[in-house]
Amino acid sequence: DTSSISLPLNIEIHGTAYAFACPHITDSLDALNYTTFYNFKIINRSTNNYHQTYLGFWDDADLGWYKDDFVGCNPSNNYGMIYNGDAFDGPAASTNTYGAKPPMNSTVVLNGPIAQPNDGIDNNNNGVIDEVGEKNLMTSFVYFNNDNDPTNGNPGIQSGGSSDDYYQYSSAHWKNGRPLTYGGNGTDTLASPTKFMFPGALDDTTSWNEGTSNNTPDDRRFVLGCGPFNLDAGQSVEFDLAQVFTRDTISTYTTGNLYEKNKADVRRVQQWFAVDSFPSCLDLYAGINEINNNQSSINIFPNPSSGMFTISSKNKISKIEVFNLLGEVIYTAMPDNNQSTININQFSKGIYFVRITDGSATSATNSNVINKKIVVQ
Repeated sequence: DTSSISLPLNIEIHGTAYAFACPHITDSLDALNYTTFYNFKIINRSTNNYHQTYLGFWDDADLGWYKDDFVGCNPSNNYGMIYNGDAFDGPAASTNTYGAKPPMNSTVVLNGPIAQPNDGIDNNNNGVIDEVGEKNLMTSFVYFNNDNDPTNGNPGIQSGGSSDDYYQYSSAHWKNGRPLTYGGNGTDTLASPTKFMFPGALDDTTSWNEGTSNNTPDDRRFVLGCGPFNLDAGQSVEFDLAQVFTRDTISTYTTGNLYEKNKADVRRVQQWFAVDSFPSCLDLYAGINEINNNQSSINIFPNPSSGMFTISSKNKISKIEVFNLLGEVIYTAMPDNNQSTININQFSKGIYFVRITDGSATSATNSNVINKKIVVQ
């Protein structure tokens, strides 16, 4: 690495990016269509036991026009954000910009490594210190300038710094080793130390954010820190993030309104991830909407069951598909008769959906597809 010129750590990283495309989802759940997810598995392949370890997630978002951005964070909800410094993105008549009513994009830490026990730190920002199994989520937020300033400029050898810069930024310190401080640009040595720059709500004129600091929008970069934790030889940890994009082109634009809408989107994504149950991307029906003339001809019993279900129909069944809540097909059968038994007891307890194709239909229309909810208990 020509930026850090550091010795290899012998760390192996597996990265996965994924997203959902749900064209039929309701407006209240539409945040799922504008979110991308990232999972990193980090494995210590060395013979060294690493202590006081930090992960730093660097973001150079360039939200539309790159020279008019602000950044900030919401510590209690574990995310950092980038938004426009004014109500119009980019120079007038420019291309490849958002123009009026620009969006906001947040980087959310959803999952992180187990924190060091009894460290006296609220590592997951839930207001409780040192609870059992506490994880490191967003433990710091540092923004720096796209220049070679020796205090808060770009990190690394090529920018006139050192390999230590990356560790400093990931652990809420400036390149010179001094801690972040509250207020202004975070470098006042007489102010109180903090781990989060610009944590104030954008609709709060008394809190610390870029607007109340009278900053000039520019090319912003930031680092979400996660740590400290131990990474012993042979050990692995997982780190999950989401990028949540929010734009409202209908309502009156203010950064405060956009901030609240984005925060609501972030919380939905966090809840879906926490319970490992995302809105279905299938055009399925449940509850009272399930019952129509076609669906009343199908009987599934017992339901709930331990995973063994019998499906009977007045007409011949040509195809059975079972989906989990992520929209993944977990079972397929082509029975070609009026009754069939499916066995999904190897899957976890919970709600599933079964899509039954009625082979009596003469054309491939929606009328020959019946959707039912089943429960494995």
